[in-house]
Amino acid sequence: MEKLYLNLKKKADELAIRAYLETKKILNELSGMLATEEIGAKSYQWLEAHFQQQMNELQAKYTTSFAKYSSIMFEQGLKQAFTDVHSSFHGIPVEVLGWYDTTFKTMQETILRNYTADMMRTIKNTIMVGIVTGTPPDVLAKIIKKQIQPTAKRRITVLARDQLSLAMQNGIYQGYKQHEDVIKAYQWVGPLDKRTTTWCENRQLLTKEKPWTPKEVERYIEENPRTIKGKEIRASHGTFLHPHIQCRHRLVAITKSITAIVKE
Repeated sequence: MEKLYLNLKKKADELAIRAYLETKKILNELSGMLATEEIGAKSYQWLEAHFQQQMNELQAKYTTSFAKYSSIMFEQGLKQAFTDVHSSFHGIPVEVLGWYDTTFKTMQETILRNYTADMMRTIKNTIMVGIVTGTPPDVLAKIIKKQIQPTAKRRITVLARDQLSLAMQNGIYQGYKQHEDVIKAYQWVGPLDKRTTTWCENRQLLTKEKPWTPKEVERYIEENPRTIKGKEIRASHGTFLHPHIQCRHRLVAITKSITAIVKE
């Protein structure tokens, strides 16, 4: 399991660097326009259209980059599930590939669209307020370089790790679903250290006392409960499979005995 998460971190850092370079290019362009006072001479309508164009361009680049790395981690999660139940992996099943294309990719594109819109809105507001209040263009350029760029870098790193973790967790569960006939129950596992959240700690306690059955997991995924048996199991924005940002935990299947499988 440690190897899986180390690889996730490595891929997430690669993705974060690529995504940040794409972002930095746009921020540097804005800084240049401010430094030469080109932006100050433009109309509000032009600025609106320009920011929209940049947001669309950045979103398209993010979608391409994140799709590439997410598919890698999704497949690795799928392979891990096959390994967990001692099954040979011969490629992504057609129905799983269909689910990934129609459900996961759509969900991720929405997240990326919201992220880029929020970031571009912050940049636009900084520039527009600066223009209205008479802030010198060179000062605005420095704000973008010294404040917005470092913040964007941190947020992109978190976003990359979070989205690849999400892809991996979903890949693991989709892999388990291919072997429902041999799965008895599930536990929630992962590192217990100072970074472990209360949500994942509660999940570990709950499934150690009584592992979740496959039917319970299906129901929890559909209903997305905030608490189980009085214990909070996810953040307000979380889902059952991905309870919080940068989650390092996952479901692990408990397989049935050979005797039980034969009887069925």
